[in-house]
Amino acid sequence: MGWMDPDTTSERAEVIARDLGTPTEAFDWYSVRKAMGNMRNQGPQLILPVVE
Repeated sequence: MGWMDPDTTSERAEVIARDLGTPTEAFDWYSVRKAMGNMRNQGPQLILPVVE
């Protein structure tokens, strides 16, 4: 995991992120509740779909 190596230069980190990372188009994106932003929150309700 070169991107985690403290000796990785910022230029190399940029190449890793740009060329070796998974593009955003490859992900499925979903809305989440504000509760997801607090790591103290737990429970199955956090993964329920948000109705907009």
